[in-house]
Amino acid sequence: MHPRWARALLPSGMPDELLQRIQHLLGQIEAHETRWGQLEVHPAYRGWVRQQPSLHQSVLRARRVFERFRQAVEQNDPRLPHLLDDLEESVHYLSRDLSRLYSALGLAAPAVRLLN
Repeated sequence: MHPRWARALLPSGMPDELLQRIQHLLGQIEAHETRWGQLEVHPAYRGWVRQQPSLHQSVLRARRVFERFRQAVEQNDPRLPHLLDDLEESVHYLSRDLSRLYSALGLAAPAVRLLN
């Protein structure tokens, strides 16, 4: 789901600050999913997964949180505001772990803004 679609999918009457936060997080998710896709096709990826299972599990956990968040947005889940804290934390840790992975594979990590 593209961030610009979030406003159309969310219930009316949602505060603009919350909408902006959701849209920003959807953009972060999209950027991290792109980074992860680039890593999965790297020739050394499978070896890295065997060497760093905890880091790999961290990335997988973050991806599950991302999927739950996307579903919440698509279904106008009333718990959406409460999911934001978990998602922001997952985005932070995923960014850190993907940067470590990029370094471990000898790749230049693309710039990705972290949430404050």
